[in-house]
Amino acid sequence: AACPSAAADGFAQESVHEVSSLLQVSSRPAAKQEQTTPDVLRDIIKNELGGRQAINWWNLPAQRSPEQLAECQSKLQNFENVTGTGLEWGVQYGGVGPALANNCTKVPGLFEHVPEALQGVFWMKGNAMNEELATFQMGQWFEEYRLFASPMGPFSWVWAGGTPKDPKALGVMYSPFVSGYATSALAVGHTTWVLRFLPCPGAGPGYPGSKCENGTGAAPEFTYAELSAHTLDNISMAGDQFGGATY
Repeated sequence: AACPSAAADGFAQESVHEVSSLLQVSSRPAAKQEQTTPDVLRDIIKNELGGRQAINWWNLPAQRSPEQLAECQSKLQNFENVTGTGLEWGVQYGGVGPALANNCTKVPGLFEHVPEALQGVFWMKGNAMNEELATFQMGQWFEEYRLFASPMGPFSWVWAGGTPKDPKALGVMYSPFVSGYATSALAVGHTTWVLRFLPCPGAGPGYPGSKCENGTGAAPEFTYAELSAHTLDNISMAGDQFGGATY
């Protein structure tokens, strides 16, 4: 008779313990959901920019000196004024382009805060357009939000002056009409690129181009970012080439 009683007592004690554990687990607060990038940008506009919605190259917290700009301009030739835009295009040949883009977008007061992953010059390998080189380092780093905003500005983007051997899409995008429109649209549209660094979400098995492994990218790593393009430098819009798209 003692055995069933002991078994019952033991069962009751275990049940109470299990229920208590379940209650403890269920009473924990739910994990905080990650803010969306548009929400983060709204916080930055309110808390960091005093309500200003545009991040342009001319309102960054530090600017290139007149001497730096003069030195950069002296390296270009064959200037062409783009009618109706107020912009001038200049030409340089050979391997000077990468060094020129790097040196002319390295701004004291900004560059020291740029994440290393975004420093330097990037080659757009395989791009069917006539865009060849890109820089992001002339921008503003919002460390608390792990977000970097890089407006297009003079010397930040480099286009090809001709058509390379074996171009993508049969070289159609290198034709003067198409390439002329593309270069003007990016520059005259005052595009601002926003990169928000996040933990890597992981990619499906065999997904081409995937570089980060599942679970990587949490601060302070920079292995994964959402990229959005904002026309007219207006980061208050969700992000596409005409207001908002996230890549």
